[in-house]
Amino acid sequence: MTLYKHPSEGEGTLISFYAKMADDVSDGGREALNHIAQALIERGWLPTVSALIEQLSEVRKEEQTKAILDDLVHKRLLSFDESGEKIATFLGSISTERTPHQAKLDSGSDLFFLGSMELLAAAPLFGSRVKATTKCPQTGDTIELLLENEGITEASPTGIAGFQASWDGEAPLQDVYRHSNLFSSDEALDVWTSEHADVDGLPMAADLLLFIGMGMAVETGNARYKLIGM
Repeated sequence: MTLYKHPSEGEGTLISFYAKMADDVSDGGREALNHIAQALIERGWLPTVSALIEQLSEVRKEEQTKAILDDLVHKRLLSFDESGEKIATFLGSISTERTPHQAKLDSGSDLFFLGSMELLAAAPLFGSRVKATTKCPQTGDTIELLLENEGITEASPTGIAGFQASWDGEAPLQDVYRHSNLFSSDEALDVWTSEHADVDGLPMAADLLLFIGMGMAVETGNARYKLIGM
């Protein structure tokens, strides 16, 4: 299937993309996204695609439901595994497979993201306090965060840094998020960026992460909150 291509806007491409999706998604698409989000929040796992179609088809024809899901795949808001029977990613960056980037919601459910910068968007996205755990990709050190409302209220270690990979509006979102991570220190970020000079993006030392990085995460989180209609 051909995926939606979004105009490149430099560092603001992801924010612009999610804002547009929040405006463009159909009522049926929002209903499907809400259903999936509720399952993740309440149970931490998702039904098969066929079971999801059956559940959503209680209020519309099955062909209509399938068309809605196809549109969400086109819009990059859902992806399926090779069998087509399992949701692989949700809202671009949430993975149904375990990753090193874990977010625990107040409901008790554990969610996993493709990259650790996305953990910063989890609290505004789900309207919940989030305890997040990840590992620095340079040092392997564990990073623990408490996220509430629109900020980081606790962080260990202190002084974490981040890198937000740029998106050209066409490449797979999975690739963008896998290169968008948190680091245990400014020094770790500096070493990683020097070793990955081919990855285009915005490196953020600790002070910039708290303002620029968190601000960008909140904007995309709020846009996706509108998408799930909660």
